[in-house]
Amino acid sequence: MGQDASVVVHDDSDHEQPLAAGVCHSSRDARLHTLRPMFERRNERLAPLSVFVWRMISSVGIALGMIALALSIGIAGYHFIAGFAWIDSLLEASMILGGMGPVNPLTSEGAKLFASVYALFSGLIFIGIMGVVLSPIAHRMMHKFHVDEPDLDKKSVQKTSDKSKKKN
Repeated sequence: MGQDASVVVHDDSDHEQPLAAGVCHSSRDARLHTLRPMFERRNERLAPLSVFVWRMISSVGIALGMIALALSIGIAGYHFIAGFAWIDSLLEASMILGGMGPVNPLTSEGAKLFASVYALFSGLIFIGIMGVVLSPIAHRMMHKFHVDEPDLDKKSVQKTSDKSKKKN
């Protein structure tokens, strides 16, 4: 029975194992084959620039989707709860989501309550968007300039042995 070199499973031991053609594999094997992490692991080489650019494009796409969803929630809330026209709802939601603050006065208690919850939600969305956009950059920097854990372990062992020598 031959092996199909195009079908590869990555297991926890970081070794590539070709799957035999025509052999039934468990659902775990199928999941390992189809689910790949977005970023390379610590012991893998740094991804090429083209992969990094694709990661940045996909991160910006996810961020734009998050913005569209948050803006849609704000528009709907200001329209149905505060009673604003659609264009005024867009303006109000955009200003809150952008961190500028409200434009039109809110008259009802429900509208004021929605505006306060939406403002808090907008702040959390901002933090989430920054995390999504900056994660490929942070990962690339950490992957490129990482400090090996064995080196850190050697330094900590050395410091503790120096302290024990001083006590004696």
